[in-house]
Amino acid sequence: MSTTKTIGLVAHDARKQAMLDWVRRNAEAVCRHNLYCTGTTGGLISGMLAEEFPHLPVNITRYKSGPPGGDQQIGARLLDGAIHIPLFPTD
Repeated sequence: MSTTKTIGLVAHDARKQAMLDWVRRNAEAVCRHNLYCTGTTGGLISGMLAEEFPHLPVNITRYKSGPPGGDQQIGARLLDGAIHIPLFPTD
């Protein structure tokens, strides 16, 4: 049985910095898993990890940006069991 999980990361504008800070603090552990992000959040996380942790493997799937896109896409993946751990800091 694989210990790799899928993690859904969603952060609206007011919480993007908090999400980046959390990923930065937990980069070694987070990068062992498959990440599914909304578009802008995924781009920010991907850029930060590439710059600050170039030695870590990163597997990020980016969905569309915003509530009508990526939020709903990640929500659907949660419902079908494809995402194991959702992280969505509240506004």
